[in-house]
Amino acid sequence: MQDKIKELETLLEKECPKYENDCTKCPYNEECNEYARIVQGIEE
Repeated sequence: MQDKIKELETLLEKECPKYENDCTKCPYNEECNEYARIVQGIEE
Protein backbone atom coordinates (compact mmCIF):
# COMPACT_ATOMS: atom_id res chain seq x y z
CA MET A 1 0.00 0.00 0.00
CA GLN A 2 2.85 2.38 0.81
CA ASP A 3 4.29 1.81 -2.67
CA LYS A 4 0.95 2.76 -4.25
CA ILE A 5 0.72 5.89 -2.10
CA LYS A 6 4.26 6.92 -3.06
CA GLU A 7 3.55 6.22 -6.74
CA LEU A 8 0.42 8.38 -6.66
CA GLU A 9 2.17 11.16 -4.72
CA THR A 10 5.00 11.28 -7.25
CA LEU A 11 2.61 11.40 -10.20
CA LEU A 12 0.30 14.00 -8.68
CA GLU A 13 3.13 16.25 -7.45
CA LYS A 14 4.42 16.30 -11.02
CA GLU A 15 1.10 16.74 -12.84
CA CYS A 16 -1.24 18.69 -10.54
CA PRO A 17 0.51 22.07 -10.93
CA LYS A 18 -0.21 21.91 -14.66
CA TYR A 19 -3.98 21.75 -14.02
CA GLU A 20 -4.50 23.33 -10.61
CA ASN A 21 -6.71 26.05 -12.05
CA ASP A 22 -9.02 23.50 -13.68
CA CYS A 23 -8.84 19.92 -12.38
CA THR A 24 -11.60 18.84 -14.77
CA LYS A 25 -9.08 18.99 -17.64
CA CYS A 26 -6.51 16.86 -15.81
CA PRO A 27 -6.07 13.37 -17.28
CA TYR A 28 -5.11 12.09 -13.81
CA ASN A 29 -8.41 12.88 -12.10
CA GLU A 30 -9.03 9.19 -11.35
CA GLU A 31 -5.61 8.85 -9.70
CA CYS A 32 -6.25 11.98 -7.68
CA ASN A 33 -9.53 10.57 -6.40
CA GLU A 34 -7.88 7.23 -5.59
CA TYR A 35 -5.14 9.01 -3.63
CA ALA A 36 -7.74 11.03 -1.72
CA ARG A 37 -9.66 7.86 -0.79
CA ILE A 38 -6.48 6.11 0.40
CA VAL A 39 -5.29 9.06 2.47
CA GLN A 40 -8.74 9.64 3.94
CA GLY A 41 -8.91 5.97 4.94
CA ILE A 42 -5.52 6.17 6.66
CA GLU A 43 -6.41 9.32 8.58
CA GLU A 44 -9.65 7.87 9.98
